[in-house]
Amino acid sequence: MKENITIRSNDNGSCIMLRSAKMKDSEKLRRWKNKNSKYFFHKNIIKKAQQIKWMKDYFSDKNNFMFIIKYKNTEIGCIGFRKRSDGADIYNVILAHNGLARKGLMTEALNLLFGFIKIRFKNIGKVYVKVLKSNKVAVLWYKKNCFKKTGNFKDAHFMVWQGCTCAKRS
Repeated sequence: MKENITIRSNDNGSCIMLRSAKMKDSEKLRRWKNKNSKYFFHKNIIKKAQQIKWMKDYFSDKNNFMFIIKYKNTEIGCIGFRKRSDGADIYNVILAHNGLARKGLMTEALNLLFGFIKIRFKNIGKVYVKVLKSNKVAVLWYKKNCFKKTGNFKDAHFMVWQGCTCAKRS
């Protein structure tokens, strides 16, 4: 059974919380990913059976962490990472509610995730992401959140977190 993790900010003004994904989140995660498929490497629509298999694999992998992002008790998206031999690979960063974009909520969620990674895996190495070059909004967001391009693939940038946390936007 996957560990049940909840991450909250110590900042009293914060309304962001991360909680471990559960099997009951399977359909929601599938809908969010399918709705945003053009921003991900896997562009095909994910069928229910595929999502259930992914969830089962996720629950059996102690190095895979997926969190549901809650804002004022509303589930607004997800963020995950895989612990790898060379660090932490951030993936499936999705804001499912477009009306909440550009409010700093995803930056706050990312900073909570950084804190968890640093505490849980003290010598994690680098924290990185592979992001499609065509997803210019995500590339810019990662840059604003202290990621630096350190490599390129045909269709993607390899970006490494530089170790700072970025302040919430007002």
